[in-house]
Amino acid sequence: MRIPLPAQPVNGGASSPARVFVISGLTAEARFRLPSQLCPRAEEKWDLALLYMGGDELTGEESEPYFVLRRAFDQGAAVAAARIEWEGVFTILANDDEAAESLFAALIAAAGPQEVVREWSEDAMTLDMFRQLLALT
Repeated sequence: MRIPLPAQPVNGGASSPARVFVISGLTAEARFRLPSQLCPRAEEKWDLALLYMGGDELTGEESEPYFVLRRAFDQGAAVAAARIEWEGVFTILANDDEAAESLFAALIAAAGPQEVVREWSEDAMTLDMFRQLLALT
């Protein structure tokens, strides 16, 4: 199932889709290798790999490191984004369940996922997280 991606409003802020597919859980082995087929493609605007090392020098706020991998499928009609916390907690959000499962298989499956939950969600916080992942540049 696929939900259309939100349109970019004129003011530049991305809106959220009505629903998002979520795969979440934790991994037994919190070490990941980025397979070459998932490396960001320069010609695809949705593809992104971001490693955040934690902390915020400007505000002084403490935050934990995380990794984000965002991948486009079907010429950008479907986008799946994985956020992996340093201790192995992961969340994959997508507007397409097959795209989410593809990203899960390529990135998470080898890390020994546990307590995996798969569901379509309309939760405001989850939709906002997907909107934020789409807005990352």
